[in-house]
Amino acid sequence: MPLTVPFRLPRGFRRIREDDIPRTFRTSDKRMNRVTLRDYYDYSRQKNQYVVLLVEADELLGIMAFMVCGDHIYLEWLARNAAIARQLEKYEIRLDSLDSSFSWYVRLGYQSYGAPFPEDRWGTLTPMRKRL
Repeated sequence: MPLTVPFRLPRGFRRIREDDIPRTFRTSDKRMNRVTLRDYYDYSRQKNQYVVLLVEADELLGIMAFMVCGDHIYLEWLARNAAIARQLEKYEIRLDSLDSSFSWYVRLGYQSYGAPFPEDRWGTLTPMRKRL
């Protein structure tokens, strides 16, 4: 049975499906490439956790994984976020940025709100947020 979402997705975006597991998705960061589509799918099976794919002409162009929390959305991986957050009446996006992505998130309007911290699998992460 397909997983449903409590919001409408923009054109080209859809919820991850079990038949996506055999596909591959690569980024320029080798740490991110250790996460498989099986990992993303398993994440999406948890309560209030969603994985959305950006697909065009059957090509996987992006992934967004997030949790819907009390007053915000916590972004694990980013593809596109503002449209979904507004539908759910959430006015802040939070994420932990990889050191290699920090300046990119700053250019997108995110600000750090806590001290960077070490994480075994990912290295140094910085908590960031953006008001919508």
